[in-house]
Amino acid sequence: MIKISKITLDFSLFETIRKMGINPLNLSFKDAVLEKDFYDFYYNKKINQIRIAFAVGILFYISFYLLDTIMYPNIKQSFWIIRFYIITPYALLIILSSFTKYFKKFFQFLISSIILMAGGGIISMIYLIKSSIMDTYYVGIILVLFIAYTFIGLRFVWATLTCWILAFVYFYVAAYYVNLNRTILINNIIFLSSSNFLGMAASYIIEFFIRRDYYFNKLLEDANIKVVKAKEQLEDIVAARTEELRESYEKLKKESEEKKELTEKQEELQKQLIQSQKMEAIGLLAGGVAHDFNNLLTVINGYSELLLLQHKNDKEKETINQIYKAGKKAETLTRQLLAFSRKQVMKQVIVDLNHLIKNIEIMLRHLVGENIDIIFMYENNIHKIMADPGQIEQVIVNLVINARDAMPDGGVIKIITENIFTDDLIIDADNKNMPSEMVSLSIIDTGMGMENDVLTHVFEPFFTTKEKNKGTGLGLSTVYGIVKQTGGYIDVDSNPKIGTTFKLYFNPCYFEEKDVLHNEEISTNRINNNGNDTLVLVVEDEDSVREFVEYILKDDGYRVISASNGNEGFKLFLEHKNEIEILITDIIMPGMSGKDLIDKILKIDPNIKHVFMSGYTDDIIGKHGIVGSEINIIQKPISREFFLSKIKEITEKNTMHNSNN
Repeated sequence: MIKISKITLDFSLFETIRKMGINPLNLSFKDAVLEKDFYDFYYNKKINQIRIAFAVGILFYISFYLLDTIMYPNIKQSFWIIRFYIITPYALLIILSSFTKYFKKFFQFLISSIILMAGGGIISMIYLIKSSIMDTYYVGIILVLFIAYTFIGLRFVWATLTCWILAFVYFYVAAYYVNLNRTILINNIIFLSSSNFLGMAASYIIEFFIRRDYYFNKLLEDANIKVVKAKEQLEDIVAARTEELRESYEKLKKESEEKKELTEKQEELQKQLIQSQKMEAIGLLAGGVAHDFNNLLTVINGYSELLLLQHKNDKEKETINQIYKAGKKAETLTRQLLAFSRKQVMKQVIVDLNHLIKNIEIMLRHLVGENIDIIFMYENNIHKIMADPGQIEQVIVNLVINARDAMPDGGVIKIITENIFTDDLIIDADNKNMPSEMVSLSIIDTGMGMENDVLTHVFEPFFTTKEKNKGTGLGLSTVYGIVKQTGGYIDVDSNPKIGTTFKLYFNPCYFEEKDVLHNEEISTNRINNNGNDTLVLVVEDEDSVREFVEYILKDDGYRVISASNGNEGFKLFLEHKNEIEILITDIIMPGMSGKDLIDKILKIDPNIKHVFMSGYTDDIIGKHGIVGSEINIIQKPISREFFLSKIKEITEKNTMHNSNN
């Protein structure tokens, strides 16, 4: 609290009270918040004074007992009880309670009560004496009033109320219970009343000046705060202006350097633009190549598959099988090209995780460099999983690159596959249908690791700790999305300067070994004849693909009519609308697209079963309105067994979702 040694007032007492917002009757601030703050201030100011006054008062009160024994030896026992059994213990109790946190709330009441008790004790002793009322005990009441109004810390209102109660009690006792001359009684009443009025004036003035000083100190504090804030604002403005001037100076100083660097930056931007355009061109090329190449692979792989089914001679079968294997490798090459351009189609198949990693071991070793040792640890009887092999390869490559970047000075990367039991595994608290056993893929590095604040954001898109232009922040978010889309889980644990462990968990699937992705041999068993003379309309603009689809459908017992474009296909539908049960159409064709053809036919026959074929990528297909997980679509290149099983699946459905869903 800032103190003011002297304040000069140029207005009257009551004008001061009005300007301060004080109630002139009880001297309380009209502002409740200000009054509460003053109460706290007043208590803190008076508490030590109150304790000292109480201690001194108790000493005086005890010492007066010597006067009792001299003047009134016959009734000193009664005085002893009043002084030492009642008043003194109560006063000591109040002093002790002043050190508790509750005293502040009731201290005015408690002080008032001890004043009343002390004055009441004197009046009780006067009653017991019943004579010599003009002696010391009468003076004792005046002393109590004086202390109450000045030293003891009572506010004006409490002091006034307390002292007048004592005065009236004395008047009553003196008038009715003590043998007192009427003249003396009137004289005592005048003295006590005068003492009260003088005490009230003194108490009023004391409290007023305390409140006035508090109020002006409060104003001064508020003014100082405003001055400090204004100073800070001014300093901020000066600092901001200084910073602006400094920046302007730096800009002028570097202007010549910037002009020199401008040409270099423009050349660098031009290179980046060319590289960006090149990557975009590769992406567009990949989409176009995928479509045309998948049409060719449909014919090559499809007829190779048919020949393998028809030829039993081992020598002929092996020759044809070589053609089939080459076609499958070309299919894999196409998928890798699409993965490079991030336009791959999601195609889940049965995958042997060990075999998939072994196929890219050499690539991973070249990827990490010579200063990093990469160790592969495979579990022999690893369960198979259902996944898109291209996307799983992308996940592994992304995590290995991330591990490599975390070890600029070299280190060790471990890639571990294993079957694990999930009883004690906490990877998804909301999943109550987790299988008892899962397939785990761990990628562990001995790199710099990550802090917890980084670890919590590691899978967020565009979050990266790498330097500017050193990473996109999409690598780990892509990993997370692929793992989740595959139906798996991912967990990460990292310690600074120790390393990072990524653990991926996939649901196992159980099947015969011949169904595994890496087994490129094809079964020679034909699918049972499922056509049952069902009429199928095939619409495909590529002649060789259309002829192949017709062939395998007829071979499986279907009746087939075909068209090379959407308009021709719609005419055929109108001619045979009461016979056609299944419609198979390419999506992107000259003239009417497959989506438009399906929409027109569904208006006539909402229940017709239909399926799309396409060799384009998902983003191009999506532009033609073919979106949604419930759309029936067969990706090229077409496998005979998969194609016929898909047609059988569609045929056996009771109802068909509308393609607009």
